[in-house]
Amino acid sequence: MNELLHLEEFWNKLYQDLQNRNAIIKRWFDVRKVTPDIFLKGDLVLKWNVDRSKVGKHKKFESLWSGPYLITGHTRKNAFKIAKLNGWKLPILVNGKHLKYYKPMHAGE
Repeated sequence: MNELLHLEEFWNKLYQDLQNRNAIIKRWFDVRKVTPDIFLKGDLVLKWNVDRSKVGKHKKFESLWSGPYLITGHTRKNAFKIAKLNGWKLPILVNGKHLKYYKPMHAGE
């Protein structure tokens, strides 16, 4: 009977250790969780080129981003309307995870 009590205590301690470990891992992931960029109307962005990202569709040093594009609006939390700089609007909405800010390079850099 004594061994059963020790075994139950052992399992309870293991269960508590597992709960503590899971809580630590959850906190770590919550801290590292990426918050989406907030794009505003008028921002210049680059769009991820899905077709070019496939194997064999691009050369080694070709950019996988196309653009720059201009944010013309948004409809939902992370869906954006974009247009080329010449004014041509893309007919589809683009998810914000496929966009990044455009940072033009200056001649002095």
